[in-house]
Amino acid sequence: MSIDKSNSGNKSANSTGSPRTDQEQFLNVEAALRESEFKYQQLKQELEHRVADRTAELLRSNERLRASEARYRSVVNCQAEFVIRWLPGAIFTFVNEAFCRRLGQTSDELLGTCFLPIIHPEDAAAFQDVIENLGHENSYADFENRIILPDGSFCWTHWTNQMLFDGGGSFLEYQSVGRDITELRNAADTIREKEAHLAHVSRVATMGELVAGMAHEIHQPLHAAKTFAEAARRNLEMIRDPQQSTNHIETAIDCTQEISSAISRTAKIIRSLREFTHFRPVKFEEFDLNHVVHEASKLIAYETRKAQVKLIFNLVSGIPVIQGDQIQLQQVCVNLLMNACEAMCETPVEERQILISTRFDSSQVLLAFCDAGCGIAEENRERLFDAFYSTKQQGMGMGLSLCKSIAEAHGGTIFGENNEKLGMTFVLELPRIRRPSNSPTMSI
Repeated sequence: MSIDKSNSGNKSANSTGSPRTDQEQFLNVEAALRESEFKYQQLKQELEHRVADRTAELLRSNERLRASEARYRSVVNCQAEFVIRWLPGAIFTFVNEAFCRRLGQTSDELLGTCFLPIIHPEDAAAFQDVIENLGHENSYADFENRIILPDGSFCWTHWTNQMLFDGGGSFLEYQSVGRDITELRNAADTIREKEAHLAHVSRVATMGELVAGMAHEIHQPLHAAKTFAEAARRNLEMIRDPQQSTNHIETAIDCTQEISSAISRTAKIIRSLREFTHFRPVKFEEFDLNHVVHEASKLIAYETRKAQVKLIFNLVSGIPVIQGDQIQLQQVCVNLLMNACEAMCETPVEERQILISTRFDSSQVLLAFCDAGCGIAEENRERLFDAFYSTKQQGMGMGLSLCKSIAEAHGGTIFGENNEKLGMTFVLELPRIRRPSNSPTMSI
């Protein structure tokens, strides 16, 4: 059997591949690898450039952030105002240099400590109430309090307190920005002293106008005492008759009781006059405003009778007590009552009346004087409480101005408006006493 070698050789070559084909495949693979490496190098270089650019950008951002933080700290630390941040429990987390200088301590000594001990004990409860009322809807609150200094003295400070929240509305901490207002407080105290002197001068001047009426008011009980004394003497002289002695003695005893009552009324009038005209420091105390109204009306009782003015009292019972100086508020009532009487000099006698009323709401107590006088022109109403402005020919223009100063010194206001028909109504608004929390420490 013969074999065709040429055919078998071709079959063997076809099964293993020709050298040329293998070389082409190798070259193709090598080209693909070079292309992949080139692309890889390109991607690597691009990535390195991006990383370098991003790093440079981050470095620039960090530099800007550091510069901004430095400017912020410079602004915060160089200003005269106090800036502090703190956590619930009154724990310092930040204090600026101005605050540190005022306390004479470093930030390291203050951070992490509680500041409640440096708040004056009389202000701590009110401060707690202010902070407890802060929230999302009411995140700001102003407050004035005293800070105890290292030497034991204290300074007055005014603070604007704020709650800080993150982007999700969760509470972070408190921030308070304050300033020392001790000099302002001292200046205000000096002004109040001057106003107290002015109020005293005004009261003395007012009493000069009322002296005739006061003499009449004192004369009445003294005359009654004299009359009862004469009656008692006559009855005692009749005791000589044994049959009538018992009756005369009882009558004489009754007369002595009337004498005692008349003398007590005289003493009360003199005491009221002395208290009204005596100069003394302003004394804030708790009292019933209705009582002040009655005392003021007694002081000018003769003037109202002489002017034929009827006083109508509509004083609400159970009125909350207020805090203030009784004599100064009595002076406000006297000034307003005298003005009302003078305003009704041309009003028919049967229409001359002053309605005095009190009322109150959740935050204040109100006292109103409504007369039936001539009122005031609308163009002059804005000047009603200006010093040295008066619509009366002989007026000094100090009465209503003083009333306004006294009202503001008590944390209240006073205003006047014309009635729909006749006269004016003056309204004095005074704040109710806000009872502080019984808790001496803060738990917020």
